[in-house]
Amino acid sequence: MPVSNILIVDDHPLMRFALTKLLESTNWPGLNIYQASGGNEAIDLLKYHPEIEVMLLDISMPDMNGVEVMRALQKNKTAPATLVLSQFETPDLVSQMIKLGVKGFLVKDIAMDDLLDAIETTSRGEFYDNSIFQEWRKYSQAESHSPNLTLSPRESDLLHLLKQGKSNKEIAAYLSLSLATIESYRKKLMARTKTKSVAQLISLFLEAGQLHMGNAKRPETKSQSKDK
Repeated sequence: MPVSNILIVDDHPLMRFALTKLLESTNWPGLNIYQASGGNEAIDLLKYHPEIEVMLLDISMPDMNGVEVMRALQKNKTAPATLVLSQFETPDLVSQMIKLGVKGFLVKDIAMDDLLDAIETTSRGEFYDNSIFQEWRKYSQAESHSPNLTLSPRESDLLHLLKQGKSNKEIAAYLSLSLATIESYRKKLMARTKTKSVAQLISLFLEAGQLHMGNAKRPETKSQSKDK
């Protein structure tokens, strides 16, 4: 079903002109094409033209970038079905824009048939599934299966001492902590990283460069602190 109202948001006049002429050539009945040279203008247009069904949004604009535009529209609940039309589509950017409600991502040299298909698809509330989205999906799936390797100072100390072959009891004495606390740290680390043994845990952090070959520092006692 043809779309009747489309907004093009891009700070380059030539890009807006080319897209307008391209869409006008479709001969979709009753087609209205709106243009905005920046984010602020787009937000104002959408306030006064709630009939706009699809927005083609550039990312890099001088007044507001595409992310800021989507945040403002999401806050006001005035965002139409949005397609990002840009040369910038890193996985992190795609993730951010999807969270803000974007329905698809297109490169600026997209073929006409693909552009029209994307517009019609998103106008129905569906996500436009193309190569950019498929690459992002692979990336996000890999990220979701990657363990969290961020270490607190205490976890780092624990791993260094485990690497030295010390037992939980020895580590507890060395760090002046209870045995139960040390065991709790170890179990949480193994659960978070989905490792099955201490050897596997240490190997994971060594390979990731998160664990160097130095020794853990023994915490100062109160008497040592007073002597300084």
